[in-house]
Amino acid sequence: GQNLTAVRGAKYGPAEWQFAVAQELKKIIHDNLRINADFRDNVNFELKAVIIETLEMNMTKISRILTGQADYDDNWRDIIGYSTLVMNMCQGLTANGKVRTK
Repeated sequence: GQNLTAVRGAKYGPAEWQFAVAQELKKIIHDNLRINADFRDNVNFELKAVIIETLEMNMTKISRILTGQADYDDNWRDIIGYSTLVMNMCQGLTANGKVRTK
């Protein structure tokens, strides 16, 4: 409850501020993906879902960096991890980096 909120607030800043920043960043993503013909027409459904979720999660992490402790390394580690999942899939691997089998 309140203890968790206080702990998180100390790391990420006030929740309302962090949430607002995250939503602004996510809106930019969705506005641009909607008009990106290559993304819309050439990226398969599975990869689209992974890309969108990764971008959204990264925006959450970036919003926490912007509103809270910028040097909290867990946010940076998560951004690297989510981005690695997409990179692996773009290279034809599974999300965890294994060779994709059909």
